[in-house]
Amino acid sequence: MTEFDFQGLQKFLRHADNDQLPKSEYMKTSGYPDTYNGLKVKVGFGKGNIARVPWVAFLGFEQKMTRGIYPVFLYYRKHNTLVLAYGVSASKTADVKWNFVQTPPTIKEYFKQQNLDEPEVYRNSYVYKAYKILPNDSNYGLDEQAVFDDLEKITKQFKERFSNQTSNNPKQPKPKTSKYNTLFSIIKTKPFVLLAGLSGTGKTRLVKELAYMFCPKELQSDQSPGNYQLIKVKPNWHDSSELIGYESRINKPQYIITDFIRFIVKAWHHPDAPFFLCLDEMNLAPVEQYFAEYLSILETRFLKDDVLKSEPFISSSIFNKYEEDKEFWKELQVKKDGLKRQFKADGLTMPRNLIVMGTVNMDETTYSFSRKVLDRAMSLEIDDIDLSLGLDDTADIWEYPETPYDADLAIPQYTHGYHVADKLGNLKDEIIEYLKEVNEKLENTPFKVAYRVRDEFLLFAYNYRLQNPDAELKAILDEMTLIKILPRIEGDDDKTDVLDGLIKVFGQHNLDKSMAKAELMNDLRKANHYTSFWT
Repeated sequence: MTEFDFQGLQKFLRHADNDQLPKSEYMKTSGYPDTYNGLKVKVGFGKGNIARVPWVAFLGFEQKMTRGIYPVFLYYRKHNTLVLAYGVSASKTADVKWNFVQTPPTIKEYFKQQNLDEPEVYRNSYVYKAYKILPNDSNYGLDEQAVFDDLEKITKQFKERFSNQTSNNPKQPKPKTSKYNTLFSIIKTKPFVLLAGLSGTGKTRLVKELAYMFCPKELQSDQSPGNYQLIKVKPNWHDSSELIGYESRINKPQYIITDFIRFIVKAWHHPDAPFFLCLDEMNLAPVEQYFAEYLSILETRFLKDDVLKSEPFISSSIFNKYEEDKEFWKELQVKKDGLKRQFKADGLTMPRNLIVMGTVNMDETTYSFSRKVLDRAMSLEIDDIDLSLGLDDTADIWEYPETPYDADLAIPQYTHGYHVADKLGNLKDEIIEYLKEVNEKLENTPFKVAYRVRDEFLLFAYNYRLQNPDAELKAILDEMTLIKILPRIEGDDDKTDVLDGLIKVFGQHNLDKSMAKAELMNDLRKANHYTSFWT
């Protein structure tokens, strides 16, 4: 590692001013010093397109250019001005703020004071110091000692900003109550949740409540949060056309757009806010039939350069086919040209902020879940019923919090176990050993767990520990066993007698909730010669 110095700054300025370089060469950042004063140094000249304002950022404490605060050099070439700034991310709202005794001017305010054109980007970052650049001068008109004294001071302030944090993660987002901690961890692990329980226990209400909690100001309305969509499943759904839409040739070729598709498009318009889709009474129709595309696309998700990629719900060929059809784009409610280009290139893929929650009632009118569905879902039983609640005139009043909950509490950060395995330390090995014990009891049955379940255990452990840093292993195993192991077990007496062995394993690990549920299922097995998690 090499330390950033004045030569590195000169190299950066020379590079930034070199208009003769081909685009691919101009955007290269290799060969620059990568540390300064204990912080990581990142240099940027653009990604995909040439940056209007090249930068040198000094990062630490898990702060990022896309979401966070950081000291940064910003070179406004058009104005021959180099700004040393208290950087604030522009693409996503920072989770923390700079602590100022007296707030300095923003870059926008500074440019106005100097009678300069409005800055192209980073308008809301704050000016620590601005330097006039002389491109023809060997030192660009800069005083090396003065510039690096300034850099030393601002990086010191940056470190002091986080000096009182109890860990190296300054975000530590905390909801206003711990009531939702487990649910947040479940959603971040897999954004497809089955809410099971007796009819009337508030499952649908819970989804809407979450939407209220996370709804950004621009989507709030008196009718319903703009980040919420209720879709009532119909018993006659046996294919995906009611959700994904379809091409029709009646009168003229056209693509029939659905509420489901419009909601996904809307989520792409607001990528920093969690969007909650509630499929009400999800198992009134066979889920694996009408929801097949979603179940498959869910498993194609992967991260590339911190961007979620997936297979599309609607292929790019459809968007290109109807490129000139104004009614098509109007029905989709696409408002940004950038999204039009994205859909034409990639199709309508899964947005990172889409969270699907299905309510489930198990009775003679509904379908049971196939293992394909259960393998891909997180199952949560809602059985906390207080009959004394909801009897006053505030029961139907919905309110937005004064400040929306931090989106990072609900939007998945990682998609696979290997993303978090190294972050879990010994916890990873303990979880895997537990799953091996479970699989020994499930040997020669269709209930054995594999890599998908292992990954979800690891992801849940990571997300749960973010909310509950002191959580014990048994709490993690207990929650995930209820979510992923026991819902798989269903069938006749001779198929589900594995419960006897599982109960012993749960007891050895002190998994109180899982053991109680397993014993109830076992009692039903013995009494009825059949059992299920859902009965």
